[in-house]
Amino acid sequence: MNIIYIIFSKNDIYYNKLFEKIKFGVLLSELFKIQYDTISLFLNQENIDTSVLDNYMAEVKIRLGLFETMIKLPKQYDEIKLQFLQTDFVNYMFKNMIYDFRKFKTDYKKLTLEFLSFKTSFILRAEAISFLNIIFKRNNNINGRTKLDCFIYDEIIRNIKVYNFIANELSLIKKRGRGNEVMSSLAFFNMIISNNEREIIKNMNLLNAADYFIYAIQKDNTIKKLYPFISEYINKVEKGIEYEK
Repeated sequence: MNIIYIIFSKNDIYYNKLFEKIKFGVLLSELFKIQYDTISLFLNQENIDTSVLDNYMAEVKIRLGLFETMIKLPKQYDEIKLQFLQTDFVNYMFKNMIYDFRKFKTDYKKLTLEFLSFKTSFILRAEAISFLNIIFKRNNNINGRTKLDCFIYDEIIRNIKVYNFIANELSLIKKRGRGNEVMSSLAFFNMIISNNEREIIKNMNLLNAADYFIYAIQKDNTIKKLYPFISEYINKVEKGIEYEK
């Protein structure tokens, strides 16, 4: 995969045309699914070997790099993005990844500092949210985005509504109160607010998201410093100001 990533990231006309002809978007989606299904098996195992984490550390960077490179392709290579989208990867992501709160089970005391972030990381969910962030940032790039980029963004918004994602995330905050799952949810909302995702923020307003955020802060005051955009959102809502960037 590393060689593929190096070639693909060059954004070379010759190679991009070749990638388009071999339906690279389809291949990439199917490869991702196979890898995530494999990761899912490891997440069910007790005391996994550290080599699994070694491989994961390398592969996650490549996957995110490949995805971001694809999303940022100029208009003439929209076919590659369309190929990826038509594999229904977005639905797979919402159905199999974004609600997965499993972590690797291993002895982190034997690992280096490089791996400590994975001690509390929900592996599949974290990658899914990273994909969303890449798509949101592309959509916010008014000069660079294409009509297909807008369609991909709309597909994300549609799935967020279909899966009642915002309501479920807020419910999670209320149910858990504090802990890693709540922090993961708040990190997602902090990202949404920082990107000024108006459609999602509108839904948050309707669901009184500020009340849930205030509840979480009452349980853990460090949230104010960790997620400054959430604090900003609360302040504006309390002043009766409709949140705008």
